[in-house]
Formats: sequence, structure tokens, C-alpha cells
Amino acid sequence: MNTFNAKGIWFILFGVMLGALLVVFAIQNTLITTVTLLAWHFSAPSALILMATLALGSMATLLSILPSFMRDDRAIKKLAADNTAL
Repeated sequence: MNTFNAKGIWFILFGVMLGALLVVFAIQNTLITTVTLLAWHFSAPSALILMATLALGSMATLLSILPSFMRDDRAIKKLAADNTAL
């Protein structure tokens, strides 16, 4: 039984290519950078700081969108219940 379809293979291929690009990016950006925020000082390679910033921004975006998803989900469930009542 074949469990992979063409769409799944493209996702795997995309993930492998993205991983390879991240490895190349990390290898090329090994310069140690210091980030200062108020009294905190954090030193790490540039690639790590940029990837951490991207991850934190993505999480902040998802957390800011979450309430609207929950609100829309409740509204959809209410409308579905109203629809079945008709």
C-alpha cells in the first residue's frame, strides 16, 4: 500500500531544501553578536539570534491571532447548531 502521494512528496522535498538552506545560512553567519536589552546581555552567533527572532515573532503572531480563531470557531459552532435546529 502506497502511503505517499505527490503532495506529500513535495512537502518532504520542500522541508529538505529548507533545512539545507538553514544549514548553509548557519554556517555562513557564525559571527558572535551581542544583544543588549535593558540590563540583559546575550551573546550568540548571528544565525542563532536571527532564527530565534524569527521563531519569537512567529509565536507572537500566532498568539495574537488565536483569540479571533477561537471567536470564529464559537460563531461557526453556534451557526451550525442553529442550522440543525431549522
